[in-house]
Amino acid sequence: MYGATLEPLRSDMIDRDVRVGAALSFEAVYEQHFDFVWRTTRYMGVPESAVDDAVQEVFLVVHGRLHEFEGRSSIQT
Repeated sequence: MYGATLEPLRSDMIDRDVRVGAALSFEAVYEQHFDFVWRTTRYMGVPESAVDDAVQEVFLVVHGRLHEFEGRSSIQT
């Protein structure tokens, strides 16, 4: 997994089902970005034994703040 290119997801690459009306669907964001978040935590040096907890923390923040996302940048930012 190391050395993998981590390219940001452009807004035109987001599946149509991610958006529900004007809001983003947490479930779709989670499903689309789980692998990216997992790889990124490993790339940033999180020990494998702590990756699950780190990923959970990321998605807790996403869940709590997703309503603030304005779509002016990549969801990965």
